Order: sequence, then C-alpha cells, then structure tokens
Amino acid sequence: MSKKSSLRVLSLANQKGGVGKTTVCFNLATALVRLGHKVLLIDNDPQANLTTYTGINVEPSTLTLDQVYLSRDRRAVSFSELSEVQENLYLIPSDSALAGVEYYLVSRSQRESVLNNALATVKSEFDFVLIDNPPSLNLLTLNGLMASEGVLVPLQAEFFSLEGLSQLQTTIQDLKKWNESLAIVGIVRNVFDSRRRLNQDVSD
Repeated sequence: MSKKSSLRVLSLANQKGGVGKTTVCFNLATALVRLGHKVLLIDNDPQANLTTYTGINVEPSTLTLDQVYLSRDRRAVSFSELSEVQENLYLIPSDSALAGVEYYLVSRSQRESVLNNALATVKSEFDFVLIDNPPSLNLLTLNGLMASEGVLVPLQAEFFSLEGLSQLQTTIQDLKKWNESLAIVGIVRNVFDSRRRLNQDVSD
C-alpha cells in the first residue's frame, strides 16, 4: 500500500469470530507505521481486544468510541482527542460500555453513518484508518463499513469462516446503495495448515 493509495479507510471484517481480525488489524497498522505511514486505529468491537493489544489504559478523560456514538451534538472527532499509542500510531479505544451503544443507536436518524460523520475531519490527518469490527452484522459493524472505502477479510481456511465471507459479500452489496466505493479489497488467509485437506480446499 503506497502513500498514493486512494484507500484511506479500511475495515477488518468477517461475520465469523475467531478468524484473527484484531491480530491482523494491529500487525498491519504496525507494519504500515514502520513503512513511514501515519495510522489511526479504531476499536469498533465491545470486546476491546484491539485496545488491549495497544496497551492503552482507558482513563475517565480518554475519548472512547462509545462516547463518539452517543455524542448528542454529533460533532466530528478532533486530532487532540485521540490516544497516542506510539509515534504515528493513534487509537480511538473501546471499553465494555460500547456493548450498550446499539440500544441507543436504533433511535437515531442516519444511525449507520454516525462513525463516518465523526471521522469526517480527522481522517485527513492519516495515511490509513483501520477499523476493527465485531464478528457479527450489527449496527456497530454497519457503521464501520459505512465509514470505510474498502474491506479486508481475515479468513481462516475452514468452512464456517468461508460462510462468513459469503454473508459479508451480501452485506457489502446491500450497503453499496449508500456507500458506492465499498468493496472487498483483499482476503488475508490466516491460520493455514497445508497438511489439512480442508484448508487446501477452502483456499482453492
């Protein structure tokens, strides 16, 4: 991925859990930083594993993603509010409070676009924004996809992970009505064992 890439905001998504979304997201961000890019991570999963990976401690003064979703004034996030993980790597962290956000989002207008609107200003500060999404099709995942220009799909070489990919393709096709640029830009084959016939068949 070059600095000239038009794909600035990418979602890591698969409707199957345990496929390595968070690990791929964090490792990809680290690699991009080492290549000289400036990267923003967004932990869009209530499990908050990406936040744990970064080592960021969520303090009362820390801007967390649930606060972004619940903001009544719907203002855009500013650069000064982001958590700095290391040089050129920043995070909007998550915590357990994110699990209750869907209940409030249901009643909001344009509820699938809250995250996209919040990132309107700050994303221009970065070469890449990587969004780690939950392993299910809910309003958090929809917000992540609506804010993205492309989707990377971590895929374990086994049946249920492949089925999750099929479901995700259907979801993306439906969302194209509102986000024309959204498309799967790559599949990251993960936890592959060449000795297993099923792994080979799924890869094929």
